[in-house]
Amino acid sequence: MTEVGRRERKKNETRAALREAALRRFADVGFAETRIVDITEAADVSERTFFRYFSSKEDAAVAALREWLERLFADVEQAPPELSPRDVVATIVENGRAGKYPFGPEEMRDVAAYITFPEVQDHVARIIDGLRVRMIEDAAARAGAEATDPYPRVLGSVITAGCFALFESMLLTGRVGASWDTAAEVLDEVLAEFAGITERR
Repeated sequence: MTEVGRRERKKNETRAALREAALRRFADVGFAETRIVDITEAADVSERTFFRYFSSKEDAAVAALREWLERLFADVEQAPPELSPRDVVATIVENGRAGKYPFGPEEMRDVAAYITFPEVQDHVARIIDGLRVRMIEDAAARAGAEATDPYPRVLGSVITAGCFALFESMLLTGRVGASWDTAAEVLDEVLAEFAGITERR
């Protein structure tokens, strides 16, 4: 193994140790009662090392979930510019159904933290709002509009809020395994409902 490979492995091991220590501590004594120093002592590293990997204990609690969401939204931004926002969302759903975004044990552990601790829910809400801003910018670029225009702001907000509402529903009902099939069904239903509203105008 090369020196670069060894360093990368060591970084991954340290990050995993911090995550493990944090999630175990949250489960044992609660989120509010856990201090960053408690996490670093359990992982046998310094607080300075903790902040090389995570911005806060909230970040440590949902790092895998945040990275999963990042992969999803990065694919939205990287979709061909000629695709409409509707087609981009449909493509993401189909990619998910094909297994491109596996939801594994690490993400599921983060879900437990999300469901259990209000502080973590607030942190995830801030993450989602950051993604909403990116979706507005993406919708504006696809429409040839400014990000301050009403159309991309509403569209980007609706897409982000809709994705998160669906995702949260899956988490709370324990149906994550079937989420992409459900996402496709819900997307069709919502589009049909909005089409009906438009026809009645």
